[in-house]
Amino acid sequence: MLVFFNPTYEEELDDSGNGFKAVIPRALVKRALFTCHGHPLSGHAGRSKTLDRAKLLYYWPGMDRDTRIYVKACRHCQQYKPSQQKKCAGPYTPHNMTTPWEVMCIDLMGPKPASRSQFKWILVIIDQCTKFIELFALSKATSTKIVDKINEVACRFRHPDKIISDNGPQFISTIYKQFCAKRHITVKHTSTYHPQANQTERANRDIKMMLAIYTDVHSQWPRYLNEFAYSQRTRKSEATGYTPLLLNTGRTVPLPFDPRVVRDAGNRLDSNNPEIFVQKLMDTLRRAHQDMYEKVADNYERHKRIHENKYYICEFQVMDLVWKRTHILSDAESGITSGFAPKRDGPWGITKVHGGGAYQLRRISDGKIESSINIKDLSPYVPEYPLEQWTEDQMEGTDSPHETPGWMGTPVSSNVSDDIPLVDEPMEVDTVPSQDTTKPLTKSQKQRRRKVKKQAAKEAEQLVPKPVDPPVVEPVRRVHGNGLETLVSTISLPSCRDINFLSQSPWMCPITLTSEISKHSCQTLRFKSLSTIVTQCSRKFSTFGKIVRNSFTVFIHMIFDGLE
Repeated sequence: MLVFFNPTYEEELDDSGNGFKAVIPRALVKRALFTCHGHPLSGHAGRSKTLDRAKLLYYWPGMDRDTRIYVKACRHCQQYKPSQQKKCAGPYTPHNMTTPWEVMCIDLMGPKPASRSQFKWILVIIDQCTKFIELFALSKATSTKIVDKINEVACRFRHPDKIISDNGPQFISTIYKQFCAKRHITVKHTSTYHPQANQTERANRDIKMMLAIYTDVHSQWPRYLNEFAYSQRTRKSEATGYTPLLLNTGRTVPLPFDPRVVRDAGNRLDSNNPEIFVQKLMDTLRRAHQDMYEKVADNYERHKRIHENKYYICEFQVMDLVWKRTHILSDAESGITSGFAPKRDGPWGITKVHGGGAYQLRRISDGKIESSINIKDLSPYVPEYPLEQWTEDQMEGTDSPHETPGWMGTPVSSNVSDDIPLVDEPMEVDTVPSQDTTKPLTKSQKQRRRKVKKQAAKEAEQLVPKPVDPPVVEPVRRVHGNGLETLVSTISLPSCRDINFLSQSPWMCPITLTSEISKHSCQTLRFKSLSTIVTQCSRKFSTFGKIVRNSFTVFIHMIFDGLE
């Protein structure tokens, strides 16, 4: 086994010999990283913990970079680990407000307890510009009832150019779409699991709070519904700086408990000069709308700064691969626990960019289409990093990708202890081609498999070297510590056949990996000096050419230089 002296600070102080690490060839780097990260004994630890465990056992050039990329591209870590970073979000895009009731937002609340009039639902309609609200109690949440209420509001104020709603069955029905098509209304739906795109959700929170406070008997919840709507209309909005009622009517309505004796004296209609009242009303509306637009423009920078501090701003393009957040709920009857379910699903491909942080996705595995997913439920997909693997007849590095070895797809056994081989027991080598586990083996196949296993066990016993008395080694170079001169008394050189044998063994733990490299080597070389090592190693690798002999000679010199 090739070793390299790379001790940590603690290992350099003692003389235990732990500073010597097993040198891993490139063909086994992926297996070594799997044992230090993906094995049940490693538990998919983070980058630093995985690197510490790898440095404790092995050494290969560039192990820091390989470990960092391997952990970052781990599929299970991307799918199950909670994110420690900010959520992704698109750039801040404010709502374009031009005229009142140009854009209408609509939503349903319920079902509530049935009242005396059998009301169970609340239909909420809001003007996106002035924040004016309309509340309707409904007995049935059907598309016909909703269309009638929308038509009532549209005939009172104006027909909107666009209606924003969620993806409820009432808002995707044929009746609803036909009504909007006849009135030339554009239908817009929010992304799934992203209700904040609809402004009614903010009003729903206030209405739920008021219903909970003023409703003692739950079946009497519609009692103060009109009062709640009046309260929302006469509140000064922080976004506009005016009340929704003033922005729609141009005047403020006094409250019934106003203690002032003279109320609204300057805005009364003069029968002799009605044009003065109309002129004042129009001036009030014009000034209020102008101030509202300036207020919204001033708040843009503040809202943008809050948005950028809260989220990680990013954008995806068509053909990008992403993970989609799952929303799995626990179900005791089905035996499903949300804590054990994957937090992300994928990979998904971006097929269309809707704008405003919404994307159309297509799953790579089965081609399923998601029409609209918000960017907050998406995260970048990092593909698996293909570590370079050297084949048996390969003499130099290449940039072409190699196929993923079969051990990455090996299913995990329910009993972990059965998958971890013991160090003292020799591993059995099964050279029979893998059979389909779904079909039972015939009697002749079973006999042949037992025969091959027995033959492999005998060959494994012959490979184990017999214990011999250690030869007397004259100290040529001084090694750090006391008694470390005999730690490098033997060096085992694994051949390409042994590397292929190791890459076929599933669930290789770190101890077995090191022992197998030593146990299945072709020849054990004993040496007394540096010149003897170089001579014997050059003879050993004579079939591989002059380049390999020179590289191995430099490597041996590096080992002894590190021991000084």
